[in-house]
Amino acid sequence: MYKLMKYWFLALIAAFSFFISAQTVEKTLAIVEEEMISLLDLKETKKRAKKGFLDDSPLMVLFKKTDLYKKDSTLLDFLIYQKILDISVAEFKLTVSSHHLKKELNNKRKKSGLSKKAFSKRLVESQFTADSYKKFLKKTILRHLLLQKEIMEKIRISDEDVNEYALQKQGKALFSSFKYELAFLYFPLTDKGKIQAQKISQQLIQKPAFFDKWKPEKEEKKEILKNIRLSSLHSSIKKHISTLSTGQISPVLSLPSGYHIFKVIWKAPIITDKNKKRKDKLSAILFKEIFRKKLNLWLEAKKEKSFIQIQI
Repeated sequence: MYKLMKYWFLALIAAFSFFISAQTVEKTLAIVEEEMISLLDLKETKKRAKKGFLDDSPLMVLFKKTDLYKKDSTLLDFLIYQKILDISVAEFKLTVSSHHLKKELNNKRKKSGLSKKAFSKRLVESQFTADSYKKFLKKTILRHLLLQKEIMEKIRISDEDVNEYALQKQGKALFSSFKYELAFLYFPLTDKGKIQAQKISQQLIQKPAFFDKWKPEKEEKKEILKNIRLSSLHSSIKKHISTLSTGQISPVLSLPSGYHIFKVIWKAPIITDKNKKRKDKLSAILFKEIFRKKLNLWLEAKKEKSFIQIQI
């Protein structure tokens, strides 16, 4: 009788431990609208982050991979943003064809470099069944489609934007020669012309916008030089212009023909075959930076309008 009671007691303790364990695993960490994020979701996603299954997520531009499996608070933020994306996907009624999904599934396996058997084993290690991985992959594709529609298609980057970005990041390491559009104010080579040039120059230091509003008087000029290379200009002009960025104004330059004040309207690098590939890479980096900023703003705006309750 004692042994029987002992076994019943041990069984009761085991059942209670299992119940507590189950409760812990199913603990709700956050609610986004009516969607729940549980401790189980957190643990599964952490394993998947370690195995690289989150690398293709559009949200990865906002997170460091190591933070996702080292910091639970960061991973929870990731999961909340993921729910926001999924809710928006449902609102837009976006879909993925079975052909597209099958093709993407094959691409993922080939990209991993694993056999079908080894890839299936890797899925199991990351808490996936064949069916749940298809659903996971489908959601990833839909999130990309959503952000393509909401953000990526709206990003416009001009050639001038890339040039400016390239100059900021690599400067002369990327571009060695430039073409310019320059505007200049001309004053005659007389004492009166010199005094007037210096007077206007002082005004421009205080109010650069005055350059565009300035109107020449008798013997004075205001002209524009288009698609100019510095090599075609007087050496004293070249020296000063080379130090100016777009929109900047030179001091008074004394030339054999008279006194001049120059403004750089635009400055564009002369692209060669050698640096074109490097420029293309910088263009992709610039796009990614703009996308990251816009995605963060978009998510924060959605977050503000959503019901989100953190329960930890």
